[in-house]
Amino acid sequence: MPKKSIFLFALVFFILTNPAFAQNTQELHIDSNISGTLRVGQEILYIVNPNENGILVVETSGNTDTYLEAFRIVQDSDIRYITKDDDSGEDFNASVSIVVKSGSSYLIKLRCYNSNISGEYNIFAYMEPMPVITALRPGQAQNSSIASGEHYWYSVIAPKNGILTAETTGRTDTYLEAYDENFDFLAEDDDSGKDLNAKIELNVTEDKTYYFKLMGFNVNVHGPYRFSVNIK
Repeated sequence: MPKKSIFLFALVFFILTNPAFAQNTQELHIDSNISGTLRVGQEILYIVNPNENGILVVETSGNTDTYLEAFRIVQDSDIRYITKDDDSGEDFNASVSIVVKSGSSYLIKLRCYNSNISGEYNIFAYMEPMPVITALRPGQAQNSSIASGEHYWYSVIAPKNGILTAETTGRTDTYLEAYDENFDFLAEDDDSGKDLNAKIELNVTEDKTYYFKLMGFNVNVHGPYRFSVNIK
């Protein structure tokens, strides 16, 4: 287990079992809203238990500059990092969108963006349908266009063990994230490709499925792109 995962699980276990910190851990129900106040340096943990497969969206509202991180809690007491966000919501609010499965539990960590500030907040969770996922084979590419604020999903089944390269080309400033078959985070990239293009290289296992989430570098980016996958 990675050291970061060990630390995170130990922290969560301590908070969940220590009455002194119980006030900082709550269950966040789907289609529910919780209001509160973040103190200087405080982190609040929310457990979300979706009852269907789909996209879980958790976002804040209000005048406080918030920051969110999302994790999946797995049965072997491990915690798998999924994603983070600062300002994808309205104004300085955070918003995370993750693919979730019924029966799994997810941990959402909320804090202020800056450890020196505090303020009131609202946090809300809701579900959206599973994303449309375009399947590609190594050696294939797709030409498409990014709309402002939109995400695009691709899947690849590795035909052999090796290094899988996923990248965009074109003039659009792209951002790419990679996930395993459980939608647990593997890697992310902004500008490792040519110019402002994203590029990720993964060590992959034969017959395993890998997912890629493609978007603009920020919510205002839009334009054409070419996405390709290759293995060697």
